Amino acid sequence: LLVGELGAGSKSLLLFLISIGVTFGGHRLAKQNTFEDLGSATISLGLLLNFVTIYMAGSYYQLLADWLVLLSYIAIGLFGFILANKHSAKIVSALSIVGGATIPLISLLDNSGTTLYLCGLSLLAIGSFYQASTKSWLWLSFVTVAVCSACLEYLMLFGNTGQILGLFSQLFYCLYFTVIWQLLRLTAHLTKTHIIFISLTLFS
Repeated sequence: LLVGELGAGSKSLLLFLISIGVTFGGHRLAKQNTFEDLGSATISLGLLLNFVTIYMAGSYYQLLADWLVLLSYIAIGLFGFILANKHSAKIVSALSIVGGATIPLISLLDNSGTTLYLCGLSLLAIGSFYQASTKSWLWLSFVTVAVCSACLEYLMLFGNTGQILGLFSQLFYCLYFTVIWQLLRLTAHLTKTHIIFISLTLFS
């Protein structure tokens, strides 16, 4: 009853505090060997709550500027990679790239917003590929290519920034080729999984 009587700002602040508390609690749990899995799941819940908080405060209640909303989504995704790297939490990495890349598309992006989003998507992709390389998580590279390609296709279909989108599409292809080159350089013998990933990346 008390929550229902709170204003938009108070509700957003309360949700923000809860999401930070859950994320920090998951971080503490994941540091203990006996609660690693529970900690990873709790961190994922905390990140999800953070995404929801930004959406509620920005897109729903209109308390935050559009550029600040996009920056917050990107920051949450990058912070998720940091936590995932520290605790080797695969589910956190997956949520970071999927949530950070797709949730901003719910908001209506203008020309400047689309440019900022594409810059953020590039940072998330680089962070995700870097983590996939250092942790030897080829599956994360699969997810990153699939998510980023899907987001670019979505913008091509529903966006109105063809020129800037074309530029970033080329940049993403260069990033994909760099990842393939790195994979070929470090892999002595290609497996079926490697071949599937290379094919997916080339024809995405």
